[in-house]
Amino acid sequence: MAYTIIEVSQKTGVSPRTLRYWCDNGLFPLVEHSPSGIRYFSKSDIEWVEWVVRFRKMSMSVKRLREYINLAIKGDSTLEIRLAMIKEEKSRILNELDEIKSALNCVDKKIEFYETAIKAKSDPHAKGGKKCE
Repeated sequence: MAYTIIEVSQKTGVSPRTLRYWCDNGLFPLVEHSPSGIRYFSKSDIEWVEWVVRFRKMSMSVKRLREYINLAIKGDSTLEIRLAMIKEEKSRILNELDEIKSALNCVDKKIEFYETAIKAKSDPHAKGGKKCE
């Protein structure tokens, strides 16, 4: 069965505009087009949409995704390259997670500072605050 962009949008929650953008940027090279240019997605294409959504949530760039998808289309001969790409993405995500944890630590210290100031009924700006590390 073939699905239009509107149907794919309803199934995946991805806007038709985003789906068109992704199509135009080579993320769904196997999507079929009618003579009038209407895109038709297969069930397999919808699975790719769901994977693209996951990868985009991980902040993988459209360019990087296109590279990955083009390798996947080539089949098993690219398994090692794709594994390396995913490992690189994991490393990047772990680095971002460390930065987020550091920012969260700063927020926790600021919350603690204000809670202490409120309990002491003093102006927190008059005395400074704990430094983030």
